[in-house]
Amino acid sequence: MRRWNRYTDEMDGVTSADEMEVRRGGDFSAAFALAEAAGLEVSADATEPLVLWSAWDGEHMAGVVTLDEDAGLLVVGWIAVAEPYRGRGLGERLLRAAEHEARERGEGTLWATARAPGFFLAMGYELATAGEEQEALLAGCRDCPQRGVTCRPQAVRKELEARTG
Repeated sequence: MRRWNRYTDEMDGVTSADEMEVRRGGDFSAAFALAEAAGLEVSADATEPLVLWSAWDGEHMAGVVTLDEDAGLLVVGWIAVAEPYRGRGLGERLLRAAEHEARERGEGTLWATARAPGFFLAMGYELATAGEEQEALLAGCRDCPQRGVTCRPQAVRKELEARTG
């Protein structure tokens, strides 16, 4: 198992995404710091999300995904994975947890403003066509200084399968 060495501030060993604990909830301030370190545009006055799912390697938060409401839509807020854990499927596990949560809430569609649309497209999302939802999701991006420079956001959506059982 991969462990965080508090003394050297480095990782020891290797942990796969399947070995990490993914759980509902977590420390919002740690999630905020992780998202910020991943380069996401997070506002200092950000409020706690509707739901937060976090991935843990021992006592170290390795990833986070949030769900929020925006313009009456249930949306993926942040999805971030700490640098040492990227490329191992952890982002997919977190997104699947958020999708499960959305189904449990009776939602038929999950939305996101995708900074990395390729990731979402690979997970079965599709680009949202022009309309009120797309406009609402991209509204916060219009005046962002990163738009068109380090970020080319796309509104995406996924039709969720109905909850069974």
